[in-house]
Amino acid sequence: MLQSISLSAGATLIPERRQGSPSFAISIWFPFGSRNEAPAARGFVHFIEHMLFKGTSRHDAFSLWRSIERTGGYANGFTDRDGVCLFSCVPSSEWLLALELIAEAAFTSIFSLQEFEREKRVILSEIRQIEDDVEETAFDAFLQRFWLDHPAAKPIAGQVAEVEAIDRDLLYDFYKHTFNPANALIVTSGDVDSALLTAALDTSIIRTAPEIPPATLIHPPAPAAKSFQGYTKARSSQVYSYEAIQLDTPYSMKDFFGLSVISGILGEASTSRLFQKVREELGLAYTVQSSLSFSKTEALLVIQAVTGNGSLNRCLCAIDAEIRSFFARGISPDELDEAKSRLAGSFILSLEDPESRMRRIAAWAAIEGRVPEIEAERAMYLDVSMEEVTRLMERLAVSPYGRYAYGSVTSAVARSLSLVEA
Repeated sequence: MLQSISLSAGATLIPERRQGSPSFAISIWFPFGSRNEAPAARGFVHFIEHMLFKGTSRHDAFSLWRSIERTGGYANGFTDRDGVCLFSCVPSSEWLLALELIAEAAFTSIFSLQEFEREKRVILSEIRQIEDDVEETAFDAFLQRFWLDHPAAKPIAGQVAEVEAIDRDLLYDFYKHTFNPANALIVTSGDVDSALLTAALDTSIIRTAPEIPPATLIHPPAPAAKSFQGYTKARSSQVYSYEAIQLDTPYSMKDFFGLSVISGILGEASTSRLFQKVREELGLAYTVQSSLSFSKTEALLVIQAVTGNGSLNRCLCAIDAEIRSFFARGISPDELDEAKSRLAGSFILSLEDPESRMRRIAAWAAIEGRVPEIEAERAMYLDVSMEEVTRLMERLAVSPYGRYAYGSVTSAVARSLSLVEA
């Protein structure tokens, strides 16, 4: 089990020692994502993520980037529905530089007005680019119908009008109240002793008084999924189809491994049922796949297919038939063994990606409050039993289910599939 360390400034450190690793990675996580934004704060968290690279009391934006990139390393950040992360990966010998600069960016950014106005224009361009991406727009539209008006269904970056209205002082006040060391989880992976990491972070991060969370920071319950079948006409040469089954709590990380097996057999591999039937045998879609979205508050099994309007009926009917067979007949012992072997192997290969590894450690910490060692986690894939898979499939079979088609859908094809315009 990886050990967590409480730092003097109130942050939590989870260091993973990887003997002989040529690289060092550090990430700082805050448990506030787009789902935690009140209506008056839509787009705040994503905007803050951008501003964390735009200058501190000691370095301007260019100096921050230059210091890391001249080592051959990189730094970046991302925002999702459940949190925001700032991270860097550098050659192992440069570990202290990365640690100091990422900590500085996370906790001492200044949000200069000039940088704020410039970055607002960048984010507006990003949002418009996302709106031009039919696949992303389709999935956002699906979630808004599946989760209705829940904050988690809102676009992560916010909408154009919401971002245009953001005020620099309100944004900075939100940052100072929420991006506090006491709220931070720091994850490292590399060949650096934990005592050295602790001492360096205690020096780099200044303790600040706990802040009262702003009224614009909310903690909504898990979204209650609504079963529906709908479609939206949009300009596109293809139709983007999404289907999802939501497994409601309670569940644990143990269930993650069983659900991963289910998704793997259904549509995550070239040998999966959906890929073999819909693409290889029937030739109805270039993209057909399943994926698992797993967080502390909801687990979502998602099936995606992209096809033309002329093939949509046959494609979705073929997917329907496979799903019905999947839940009615279950899986075979050979399918179970192959899925476990593939997932355990993929997990080992993912260890070569520092960003992937840090995400995994942070997910364990957020959901379970503990992080297993690598070999223990690999064993969890291999230990998934037929009984566990059957139990989870029985739960999924009676869970909320949504289907949504977005793009060049004609009314006639929609009616043939019982899809209602939404």
